Formats: sequence, structure tokens, C-alpha cells
Amino acid sequence: MGDAELTALALEAVKGFAQWMHFTGIGSLSTLERALKAARRGRNDVPMADLLLVCGNVLAIRSDHAGARERFEHALQLYRQVDAVQGEANCIQRLGDIALRRSDHAGARERYEDAWRLYRQVGSILGEANCIWSLGDIALRRSDHLVARERYEEALPLFKRVGDILGEANCIKSLGDIALDRSDHADARERFEDALQLYRQIGAILGEANCIQRLGDIALRRSDHMRARERFEEALPLYRQMGAILGEANCIKSLGDIALECSDHARARERYEEALPHYRQVGGILGEANCIQRLGDIARCCLDDAGARERYEEALRMYESIGDPYSIGWSRRRLARLADDADVRCRHVAAARASWTSIDRPDLVRELDEEFPGE
Repeated sequence: MGDAELTALALEAVKGFAQWMHFTGIGSLSTLERALKAARRGRNDVPMADLLLVCGNVLAIRSDHAGARERFEHALQLYRQVDAVQGEANCIQRLGDIALRRSDHAGARERYEDAWRLYRQVGSILGEANCIWSLGDIALRRSDHLVARERYEEALPLFKRVGDILGEANCIKSLGDIALDRSDHADARERFEDALQLYRQIGAILGEANCIQRLGDIALRRSDHMRARERFEEALPLYRQMGAILGEANCIKSLGDIALECSDHARARERYEEALPHYRQVGGILGEANCIQRLGDIARCCLDDAGARERYEEALRMYESIGDPYSIGWSRRRLARLADDADVRCRHVAAARASWTSIDRPDLVRELDEEFPGE
């Protein structure tokens, strides 16, 4: 066996190790970095690009978006040099994932649509399914549930056709997210439990943690604080095992929500302030804004209306920057409650109504009209 064959076998072994790290969160990045260093001394070929891609996947899971982007962009150059269209599409799709995690919806959509075109060019059903599912995620982040559901239901049979259990589980969980957003707790629970079983079947720790966290969200919305706390504390070490800073931050924030609902304002403030730097570290604008808005809620509970208004206005600017009409509506509703001037109150109510109407939430509009009759 020649040196080239040995090098190729070694790269394949490292790729397999990286994929295992990607699923389990176990293992040191130093092993991958040593392999990359060795590979750079050789030819810049497809195996090298493949290794860069899987290393980027591990870094992305561990919330090192800058490191992941660097690997994906390097791999993209190598794939383009040898006209490897499938690899090119994979890199573009992953760059879209990073944009989405940083709430850059326009950049993410552009990347996914570019990758989708390339996947169709090479006949990759799995690649197409991943792009369709990801476009559904953009719609879900913008509370466009109709489009999100259409995308997930379009992707699901494609994942099943190619036997991709991870993609199937992701679609089922995402359909549960829609149900949860629309307060259909029974359907959401069923979806999350179905997805959880699939994630555990293939050892996908991050997916498992996400489902456990969502089940905690259901318990919290039903004011079952004991069960919610159990779920969040069960998911938290899984996120830490994976190095998933965003998931960790979400659990910490949710534990703050429990404390806030129990009127433990000191504990709630502590949790939100603990979660904030995690969100900022990974560019999680939505989570950051949610924490700031909750800190406004604490201020209002403590009769600090000026402090509450400042927090709500700060959160509103962040929600507007990422185009989240659901959260914009809630910030406007909170500001309306604090408005001393009737005209200001009317403007906030009208803006909240327009935001929720734009995402087909008549239930929230009805609640708003009941709270502010005639506004």
C-alpha cells in the first residue's frame, strides 16, 4: 500500500471520528486539528475538503461559529477547484446554518437556495430535503407557521425515502415546535416524544436534548413547574456535553422563567444574567432579547416602570432587527401597559395588532382587544 493510500485511509478514519464527535459531543478537537495540520502538508484534494467539512460541523455544534465558517469556506474553495458539486453544496448549506443561528435570515435563505439548486443538479435527495427543512426553520423563526409546516411536510417524505432517521426526527420535532407555538400542547408533546425516540435510536445527543427541553417548555406553559425544572435540568448537562452554548443558554433562561413565575425575582434575575453572555457569545439575538424583556418584567413587578420601559424598548429594537413579529407584538403590548399617554398607548396597541395579524394569530389579537378595548 502506497503513501497516498495510507493518507486517504487515515483521513477517512479521522472523518469517522469527527462524525462520532458531532453526534455525541465526546472527544477532543486537538485530534482533528492535528489531522488537519498533517493533511495540509499533503495535497489539497477532496479528502482534505471532506475533513475540513466534518471539522466545521463539530465546531458549529460547539458554538464556535467563526472557526466553523473558516473551515467551511476553505473546504468550499477546495471543492470548487475540483468541480465537486456535492461538496460545494454541503459547504454552502452549512454556511446557511451559521447565518441562521446568528439570526441572519436573509443570508441563510440565500445560502439554502443556492445549495438546493446544486443538490438538484447532482440529484441529491438528502441534500434537497435538508435545504427544504432549513427553509422551514427560517419561516418558523419568523412565526410564519403556514410556510414552515409546508416545508417540513415537504421534506419529511424525502428523508424517509432515503432512510435518513436524523432528518426524519428533525422534521417531526420542528412540527412539534409549530404546535407548541400555537399552544397545541397535546400534538406538540406527541411530536417531541416521537422525535426523541428517533434521536435516541441513532445516538443524536443534541436532538435528544432539544426534545427534552421542548417537553420542559410544555410543562412550563402548563404551570407544571416541578416537571419543567426536571426537564430543563435533564437537558442542561446534555447541551454541556455537546458544547452547545445556545442550548445551554436556553435551559438557563427557562429556569429563570420558572423562578419568575414563582415570583422569585432574585433567582430569575440571576438566571437571565447568567444566560445573557452565552447568547451574546454565539450571536443569539432572539435569546438575548428574550432575557432583556424578562428583566423588564422583573423591573415592572418591582414597580420600576422606568426600568421596565427601558428594557422593553431595548428588546423591541432587537426583535425588529431580526424581523420577529411574534416577539415584536409582545414588546409592544408590554409597552402599551406602561404608557401614560393615550396616543402612545394606541400606537403600541396598533403595532402589536399589526404584528400578530401578519402571522395569523387571531388568538393573540383577540386577547389584545380584550385587554385594550376600543384602542
